Amino acid sequence: MAMQRVDPVFAALARRRPALSSAHFVICTLSTAEFEHLRSLQEQALQRTRAGHAATSAPTQSRLQPAGPDGGELADLKSGGKPGGKNAETRSICLGFSVPKRQLARAVDRNSVRRVAREAWRHAGWVSGQMPAAAMIKLRRAEPAWREIGRPALKKLWREELDQLLARLTRRLSQPGDHSQQGHQADQAVQGRPAKPT
Repeated sequence: MAMQRVDPVFAALARRRPALSSAHFVICTLSTAEFEHLRSLQEQALQRTRAGHAATSAPTQSRLQPAGPDGGELADLKSGGKPGGKNAETRSICLGFSVPKRQLARAVDRNSVRRVAREAWRHAGWVSGQMPAAAMIKLRRAEPAWREIGRPALKKLWREELDQLLARLTRRLSQPGDHSQQGHQADQAVQGRPAKPT
């Protein structure tokens, strides 16, 4: 079986300490500088791979093709993106979800969490230039009582918790200064835990 390639941005987010957490969800974020660094590393690895393949095989057609006859703009054919179209805005943020099978055994429930989290992110009320370059929302704990609750009520519970978590993230990102220490102490106070002395 061939090894599956992992996107370095999401690999970094999976290893990263959570920026914020709630009772059931955590959010990990990457700044624009970290994101650009990981993308440059990925591009270098891709170029090395292409150089190795070019020496051993015939040239293949690239995924990026000229959009028009003049070849000015490029469109990503695999994702169906059009230059300057609707997908051009959505490419500016990498958003990932981690919903482990050990937490929610049924695929329909895992997909529901992802769908609710995506909607909560979309309606979070981001200020221009405030959104992180990449983020991952993880389900860290599931409740046994969720099996008895109907799906509409469960989606409402998830959405309320995610809305609160994202509101805290937008507040933190809108404040100037050191986000790591101030935000961590504020989060501890919100969750009812005493903050560690610095």
